[in-house]
Amino acid sequence: MKTRLVLCGLGLWIVAFGAQFASAQEAPPSPAASGTAAPAPAPIEAEPPIVEPPPAAAPEPAAAEPPPAAPEAAPVEPPPVEPPPVEPPPVEPPSAEPPASPETAPAVDTMDDLKELEQLESLKGAETIEEEQLKFFELHGYLRLRADLFHQLDLGVYNELRPLGDLGTADHVSNDKRSDNTIGTANMRLRLAPTINVSEDIKIMVEADLLDNVVLGTTPDTYLRGGAGGLAPGISGFSTAQVSPHAGANSDVNSIEIRRVWAEVRTPVGLLKFGRQPSHWGTGMYINDGNCLDCDYGDTVDRILFGTKLFEHVLFLGMDFVNEGVTDDSTFEYGGQDKDATQLDDVQQLVFGFARKHTDAEIEELIENDDFVMDYGFYNVVRWQSYALEQSVAGGGNVAFGNTPAGDFASRQGLRTQLIERDLKLYVGDIWLKFLWKRLHMEFEAVWVTGSIGDAAKDAAEQKALRQKGVTDNSLDIDQYGMVFQIDYKFLDDALFVGAQWGLASGDPYHGEGYDKGFGVYPYQDRQFADGKYQRTKYGPQIEDRAVNNFRFDPDYHIDMILFREIIGTVTDATYLKPTIQYNITPSIGAKLDMIFSWAMEADSTPSYYHMKFESLDDVKGGVPVERHPSRWLGMELDLEVFYKSFDGFGSKLQYGVFFPGKAFGYWDADYVDDTGARIPTWFGAPDVAQTVQWHLFVEF
Repeated sequence: MKTRLVLCGLGLWIVAFGAQFASAQEAPPSPAASGTAAPAPAPIEAEPPIVEPPPAAAPEPAAAEPPPAAPEAAPVEPPPVEPPPVEPPPVEPPSAEPPASPETAPAVDTMDDLKELEQLESLKGAETIEEEQLKFFELHGYLRLRADLFHQLDLGVYNELRPLGDLGTADHVSNDKRSDNTIGTANMRLRLAPTINVSEDIKIMVEADLLDNVVLGTTPDTYLRGGAGGLAPGISGFSTAQVSPHAGANSDVNSIEIRRVWAEVRTPVGLLKFGRQPSHWGTGMYINDGNCLDCDYGDTVDRILFGTKLFEHVLFLGMDFVNEGVTDDSTFEYGGQDKDATQLDDVQQLVFGFARKHTDAEIEELIENDDFVMDYGFYNVVRWQSYALEQSVAGGGNVAFGNTPAGDFASRQGLRTQLIERDLKLYVGDIWLKFLWKRLHMEFEAVWVTGSIGDAAKDAAEQKALRQKGVTDNSLDIDQYGMVFQIDYKFLDDALFVGAQWGLASGDPYHGEGYDKGFGVYPYQDRQFADGKYQRTKYGPQIEDRAVNNFRFDPDYHIDMILFREIIGTVTDATYLKPTIQYNITPSIGAKLDMIFSWAMEADSTPSYYHMKFESLDDVKGGVPVERHPSRWLGMELDLEVFYKSFDGFGSKLQYGVFFPGKAFGYWDADYVDDTGARIPTWFGAPDVAQTVQWHLFVEF
């Protein structure tokens, strides 16, 4: 009986629903018509009357009791909710009915369909809240792993090219023997770049590196903390796990390094940025933030910068805290605010310029309309320093004053005696141009660095020693320049990429004192100048060099895999030509080939100037100094890369590079004599070929 009653009631409910559905398909009814149609299905939809034996009596309460019609119409809502894309009009009238009779809410809550609907609405509300939270906090970054194999980075000339390349490239037994000339290594990094959106106009940005370039296989559990020098190594063969790096214990760096923290505030008149922030300009040839997946350095500045827009151009002005010198920070005093010990040794810097740069959306629209895009800008830096107090003076528990409290007047007087009059003035001008039209891309950047240093002594002690030697003029001139030009074009629906790049960095004929000192950029502390009155040279008369003219590209501006990146350190004192061809098999898979031809700007700065067959520092022939025959040809490199990148951020690339060194790295034999007795400089020894294989894995998010 119950079953039949249920089926009968269900049939009436379906008929009533069909009638309501049919009425919804008609033209919009008059208010009177709509008022009579609405109550009809209400008694049928209400579940309580279904227990009454006569199902036919169900329509009667509809006319006798219109008030309950509104609350009992609530169950109509679930059926229209399910097919909202098909018939949205029926959904809206029922949804407005339940609020009209809140006293019937308990009856509505008993409906299973309504409970399910409430759960769905609750879930939608949670998703909305989550979306709002994501807008407040954003997280980006990447995880990378690099496995590298290097072969003969020292080019087979051993220590004579030091400090070129990596000191760990080979296991040096002597200058004539090596037990190993190949090394393999792997490292990783997790970079996190969260953004806190305080409001639509205020952001706080952070960049942190976890296990930054940590070599896989280091910091095993056998490297115990403590012991002599903070490191007590055990037997590495018994290691069972890796432990977290701790600076001073089992590593030189900590497992977490905070690189940058800065804020961006958008005001009605412009954008304000302040804090420790990245710096990037143009192609990245001179100023590079190092945010690429394969970068290792990155330019970071302590800066307050303001920019505003005028006639589609961005005008900017910033003040940098380059070097504040010594502070009153002390290991014997806890907490409080550290202060700059003196203003005299500060390095001051102003940054200003303008730029016209289109957004990605603007570029896309212009290119689609067969129009061209021209971006450009001018970046200027003015730097000065009156006095200097370098690291050689610092020491003790207090960086500035040893163990003496910072407020002691006597210690400040002692500090002033250590200052030297640096009188540094420096100007940097950087112009950048970019042109886009259809599939053509051209970009150019040129930098000029000029200035002077009144006294280049490291500290007061060296200054005093120079004056005792009769050196009263210890000034330096600075005149450097660098430029890069690249052009490329895309064919075959952007699948084929053909391009070329040319770059130049000014050089300096003399790069330090002694044998092979200063060639390249490592170590950076090499001052690359000398005074002829006390300089020790290997051959010929003493040369006085009072200029630093070799320009250096940013090390994160990658040209190749071996010569400039690993052996020299970056492009300096050199010019190069780099043709490139790339083919994308699919949008995710492709291959690229680079060829790099390189020459030195100054032949006398290359190792070929020093590398001779003989050993004596004073080798001469009949009292005549040995003739020099240096070469500018650095060599040629081929780099091949196969890459893959998925749509969801995973990528990988496999690279192979081979460098064929030129005569600039070789030996000359000035002792060779031909049949007539004439001495003929002859090529004596060629350096070895260097190679590398590299495999990179990364995930961007």
